[in-house]
Amino acid sequence: MAKSKAKRTKASRSNKKKKQSFAQKFMGLPKTVLFIIAFGLVGVVGLVIASAGPNYSMSHKHLNTEKSVNATKVKETRDSKRNAKVVEIKNNSEESVAKATISRDVPAGTYEVCLIGVAQSGSPTGTFSAREFTTRTGNDLGVTTYTAKSGGDYEELACLSFEHKEGDSSHLALYVTNTNPDTSLRISVISVEEVEGNDTDVSIDEEPTDPPSTDPGDLTTLSGSRAIKASCNTKAQYNGTNPRNNFPTDITTGPEASGINEEALPSSGHSGSWTISRNGAVVDGVFHNGSINVKADNVTIKNSVICGNSSIIVDNDGKNLRIENSIIRGEDNGSGDCGAAIAQGNYKMYNTEVTYCADGGKLNGVVEIYNSWFHDFFTNRYGNGGGTHNDTLQKNKNPSLDRLIVKGNSMYQDPCTSNRHLQMGGPDESSLTIPYLRWEDNFMYGIRGFYKDDNVHVSDGLISGNTFAGSATKGPFPTAGLYSWGNGTPIPRNGNLFESGQNADENPSRSSYNCTNI
Repeated sequence: MAKSKAKRTKASRSNKKKKQSFAQKFMGLPKTVLFIIAFGLVGVVGLVIASAGPNYSMSHKHLNTEKSVNATKVKETRDSKRNAKVVEIKNNSEESVAKATISRDVPAGTYEVCLIGVAQSGSPTGTFSAREFTTRTGNDLGVTTYTAKSGGDYEELACLSFEHKEGDSSHLALYVTNTNPDTSLRISVISVEEVEGNDTDVSIDEEPTDPPSTDPGDLTTLSGSRAIKASCNTKAQYNGTNPRNNFPTDITTGPEASGINEEALPSSGHSGSWTISRNGAVVDGVFHNGSINVKADNVTIKNSVICGNSSIIVDNDGKNLRIENSIIRGEDNGSGDCGAAIAQGNYKMYNTEVTYCADGGKLNGVVEIYNSWFHDFFTNRYGNGGGTHNDTLQKNKNPSLDRLIVKGNSMYQDPCTSNRHLQMGGPDESSLTIPYLRWEDNFMYGIRGFYKDDNVHVSDGLISGNTFAGSATKGPFPTAGLYSWGNGTPIPRNGNLFESGQNADENPSRSSYNCTNI
C-alpha cells in the first residue's frame, strides 16, 4: 500500500558514507541512493525504492527512451560538483503530459519506492506509479500523485509500497508523469531495496474500522495540475430536493473532502476496463474514465474519480477493498445503463459519492459503508423510473452476506417511484441467513425503505437512529412503504424518526399518507 512519509531534504541526508560514487557525493545522499537521474517537467525528482534488504539501483542507464515522452539525459552542476548525469522531463506548453519510464529486472519481494526530486522550473504535478511485467502481460502495483513546489530542494514527494510477485514477472517499471505545462522535473536518485517482513494475510475486523480523517491538512492538495475533466455529469443534485446539510453532501464526500480539486485530477494512464491484480495496490488521486476490475486483496482506491457507462463501474473480485474520499459515477451517454456503481461485495467505503447508476451497490461477503452520499440514480436520467427498479443497496443472487454495516450516509432517490434503499432477497433467491446487520444514523429520501424476502433471515440485526424525509402524512415515499418483511421475521428497529420528529419505527397509514416531493 502507498505510504506518506515526512519529507526529507538533501541537507538532512548524511554525506559521510565510505566508497561513495561521484553521483552520491554530488547529491549528498546516503549509500543506499546510488544514481542521479533528472527528469524535466520543470522540476527535479528522485525515486528511492528502499527497504531492509539488498539494493537494486536504477540510474539514467535504465531510462527507456522509447517509452518516455520528452525525457532526456542531461548533465547538471550542483553544490560545486560538475557534469553529473540526470534525466530531465520537460512538459512544453503544447504537451498534455510528459513521462519518464525507468525499468530493470528486480527479484521477487516486497519493496518501498519513494520519489525524491526538485522542480527545475515551475511547479510540476503528476503521477508516480509502478508496474511489473511478465512475458504475457503486465500488472499494476500502485499509483499516487505528487506536486513539486518551485524554488525547493531535492525532497521526498511521494512513496509507494508493493509486493513484486514471483515467477517470470521480474521486470519492474517505474513511471513519473508531469501534467503541468511549461514546467520541468528532475529525478535525483533511484535505489531499490527489498522490505523484510511481508504480511499479506487477509483478515476481517470484528468491529467497524474508523473512518479516515477529512482534514485537508492530512492529504496532498493537487493545485495547479492540468485539468482532465470527467466526461460525465459532475453537477451536485439531490433528486429535486434540497440537501440535508446534517448528513453527507457534495462538499463532504469525494476528493473535495480531502481538499483536492476533483475536476483537476491527473489521468490514471488507463482507459476503458482497468484490471488491478496485485495485492495491496493503492490508487490515489487519479481520474479514470472507464471501469475498474479488482482481482486482488487489500486494494485501496482513494481521492479518485471513476466514471464510466459499463454495467458495473467498480467490480470487486477480491477481499478487503477499501474506497475512501472518491466518486463512482455512471456516465450519461444517452444509451447504455450503468447497472451498479460497485459490486460484488467485500468492500469498505468512506466519504464517497455514488451516482448515476441503476443501483448503488451489490452486497456480498462483508460490506461496510460510512458517511457516503448516494443520489440521482438511473431514474433521474431517463424519465419517470419505469422498469428501473432502483435500489440504493441490493442483496440478490449472491452466495452470502456475512456482515452489513451502513452508518451515517445520505441516500436520495426519486420520490414516489420504485424500489428500496435496501433490498434483501427476491422471488428467485434461495434461503439466506445474514449473521450481522446494522443500519444506523442514515438519511433516506424517496423510494420505499427496506425489503426483506420471506426466505431471508437476519440473526443479529438493528435499524436504529435513521431519519426519513418528510412526515408521517407527507413525503417522498410511495404508499408510505418504509418496511416490508412479507411473512418473515421483522428486523428490530428503534429511534427512527421522520424529519418532522414523528416516530418512524412503523409504517404510516397508507390512507392518510400523501406521496410528494418535498
